[in-house]
Amino acid sequence: MTGTLEHITDWEALARKSGYRIETMAALQGVTRGHLRRLFRRRFRGRLGGWLQAIRLERAKMLLEQGLAIKQITEAIGFKQVSYFSQFFKEHAGITAGNYARRKRPHCAPPANPKTWSKQAIGTDSAVGGRGETIVVFIDCSAELSSNSNSDPKARQT
Repeated sequence: MTGTLEHITDWEALARKSGYRIETMAALQGVTRGHLRRLFRRRFRGRLGGWLQAIRLERAKMLLEQGLAIKQITEAIGFKQVSYFSQFFKEHAGITAGNYARRKRPHCAPPANPKTWSKQAIGTDSAVGGRGETIVVFIDCSAELSSNSNSDPKARQT
């Protein structure tokens, strides 16, 4: 071990392998946590903890955009509880993970469950040089249904 950790070529892979934990990263490299932090700061002119948070957030965003469930993302980026992930995401992204996913999800896909979708006409395309045809959008109402439903499991059955 040289003490410089120049042999680490993929820091993100090391972070994922360690579950985004500095202690585990250090153990995998055979150095102390403090030494790893010093070497990282010397090499990259930044803080290891801040960098880990940033790549965790970016990975979470990427997984949300791909449509993974929040529980799966929680595990993938090293959180043990969804509530901690949700708090982390909102604090660092300024928006809830669910709202971020809804904004970033592609809108061109057909409804997965047509029973939870609402068809709404929102106007005509004449305002943008069209032939006056009605513009129709599908809105996913499943989030509203689950948040507005009674906590009694029998009430949710259809």
